[in-house]
Amino acid sequence: MPQNTPQRVLVVLPNWIGDLVMATPTLRATRHLFPHAHITALVRSPIKPVIEGCPWVDRIATIRPRRKGRADVRRTGPFNLARRLAAGRFDIAILLPNSFRSALIARLAGIPRRVGYDRDGRGFLLTDRLLPRRTQGRFIPVSTRDYYLGLVRYLGAADPDPTMQLFTRPQDDQRAEEILRTAGFDPSSPRRLVLVNPGASYGQAKMWYPERFAAVADRCAQELGAAVAVTGSPRERPILDRV
Repeated sequence: MPQNTPQRVLVVLPNWIGDLVMATPTLRATRHLFPHAHITALVRSPIKPVIEGCPWVDRIATIRPRRKGRADVRRTGPFNLARRLAAGRFDIAILLPNSFRSALIARLAGIPRRVGYDRDGRGFLLTDRLLPRRTQGRFIPVSTRDYYLGLVRYLGAADPDPTMQLFTRPQDDQRAEEILRTAGFDPSSPRRLVLVNPGASYGQAKMWYPERFAAVADRCAQELGAAVAVTGSPRERPILDRV
């Protein structure tokens, strides 16, 4: 690439846990691409724990959630976030979400190079606009993991490793073991453990049928000899009970 090698890199991460997991290969590739750069990951504060143990970033900046009736709206708005990011003096922003808002904030923060897909009418806010593949005017479906990797491939990453990877801290491991032992599963046993998470943030539109989750769980138990745990948030309890 003819551009100078960036010294300070901002990676704007997706908003949901599943998408964040699929973004981990892109974080790894970014570190390999810029081994000496200071890399900051921008993520919503509720899902920050997912990447707190990640060795490929030097700092995690958070997007504070908005709360109904909160008086200090200025602390959580886009202009405040842009001011916070401007203090980081980033050379480049790699925008994984397609949102107009993410590109606007990067522009308001004065980040000179802004790389992302030309979606949601935000192309004029980007310096490097990637065009998603289309056929007859329609976007060609591609896995989210590979979609994100397209950004670092554009920046020069050759054959990035697509393996998704998460990291835990010792206190995380200890807490998980306590929960599993309380539920009757011995973490030190060679028996496989399968987690089934049937819920979705947007409700039924993105959810599989409960009986199909149950059928997969049955097969894991019968064919793999695995222990199966059904997980989710408190508000997802009805579908957990059905599965």
